[in-house]
Amino acid sequence: KFSKNELSKSRFCVVVSKKISKKSVVRNKIKRRVYEIIRLNFNKIKSGYDFMILIKLSILQLEYSDIQKDLLYVFKKANTLL
Repeated sequence: KFSKNELSKSRFCVVVSKKISKKSVVRNKIKRRVYEIIRLNFNKIKSGYDFMILIKLSILQLEYSDIQKDLLYVFKKANTLL
């Protein structure tokens, strides 16, 4: 989900539910991976948006490169990539 904000920068929120895993270690690992992908591609993302990234259960079977590809695809589909 995303919406336009009045700021000159974009903000991000990653939500990993307990339905994904009961273990906080697993949930935090997923968050760290997603935030790292965002950090590495921050200059490609348009500024002035608020993003809420809701993680689905299928992420547990994905490798880091697959997560990156899917996340960049979502940003491109939302027309928020430069």
